[in-house]
Amino acid sequence: DDTFGVDATWPLFIQQRTGLLLGYIATEGMEFETPDMFPDEVAAAGGVAAWMAGLDADPQQWARRLNLAQIEIEAMIPYQV
Repeated sequence: DDTFGVDATWPLFIQQRTGLLLGYIATEGMEFETPDMFPDEVAAAGGVAAWMAGLDADPQQWARRLNLAQIEIEAMIPYQV
């Protein structure tokens, strides 16, 4: 898989090939948008909370998120049981 879908398919591939059980580990720092990567934009917005609120209020950002979700979901379909 040469799309962002690989983020979802590699664990499914391993599970399918090995029979291992999938689990979940909560982490910090794996948010959709990482403020540390955009310090100038965060500063211009007036801080992290304002920057994130601006992202959440932007329909283009939601369209981008939906597109990524669609790519990942479509990549997962062949692994249905």
